[in-house]
Amino acid sequence: MASLINHSSKKLFELKLLASIRKAGGSVDQINILSEQNKKRCKAQLNALEKSVKHSQRSTNNSLTKQAAVLIPLCFVDCQPSIVFTLRSNKLKKHAAQVSFPGGMASDGDNSCIETALRESEEELGLNMSDVDVWGRMLPIPYSKGDVEITPILANIGKIDVNNFDINYDEVECVFTRDILSLCSAKSFAQTTFTSPGNGYTTPVFLGGEHKIWGLTAIMLHQTLNLIAPELPIKSISKITKSSSLEPTTDDPSKT
Repeated sequence: MASLINHSSKKLFELKLLASIRKAGGSVDQINILSEQNKKRCKAQLNALEKSVKHSQRSTNNSLTKQAAVLIPLCFVDCQPSIVFTLRSNKLKKHAAQVSFPGGMASDGDNSCIETALRESEEELGLNMSDVDVWGRMLPIPYSKGDVEITPILANIGKIDVNNFDINYDEVECVFTRDILSLCSAKSFAQTTFTSPGNGYTTPVFLGGEHKIWGLTAIMLHQTLNLIAPELPIKSISKITKSSSLEPTTDDPSKT
């Protein structure tokens, strides 16, 4: 697929971006969300977190845990810092017609969770790997009964037009984006509580768009927003499960 990045005048693009953010009523500082400076800050934070997790898990045997990964694609849409989402195909047996990030289960040929996320994104969206600037991997999230770990990979895919994606309609119904400013709005934020025998937990829900974002996808999104835009008014979760596994009583939109 041809490059998704439109190599227009950098100066003109920055001026349009600044004007767009001002028109939206947001802080001018939001222009820095996808900047090189913020990228370095996020990468340093992710590297430090990964080292601490590896140190604490040295004695843990995860050989029986299946691995999956998703790409969290940061981008610019109409000069607005945004995030790409997919709506899963109705043809799928699991989590059909639910919002997710592009990704899936690791294959034998994948050398890392980053390779898994990039390969799956290419298969689902035709995303050219050369267009992806990987910032780092976030903490893996256990799914179901703890036998699957999903690792979110944070990346910037530049300026995009969703109409340029080469969508695999066997897996993806459609692709849509949400701008980061709207996702951080209190009007877009809600919570839902899941219950299971002897346990319960509360997770974020993001409203305000054509598709509701919930489940593991919303958890990953909430973590992403807190990482990339710590100065924006992101709502916090009032109650978090003490369980090490996330098993809602209804289908979850994340991919496994």
